[in-house]
Amino acid sequence: MITQKIEGLIAAPFTPFNENGTLNLAQIPNYYQSLKNNNVKGGFICGSTGEGVSLTF
Repeated sequence: MITQKIEGLIAAPFTPFNENGTLNLAQIPNYYQSLKNNNVKGGFICGSTGEGVSLTF
């Protein structure tokens, strides 16, 4: 088995929504840039921010 050590800050980013519950895709580029500017090296998607129950498939 191959293993890798994760180094650096890993964020659990939120999913931006509009007031009507749709995804706010326009917010993502600015949010990404903010994470990058703060040296975030990875993301724990649908991690611990709690919005997972609001998402549909």
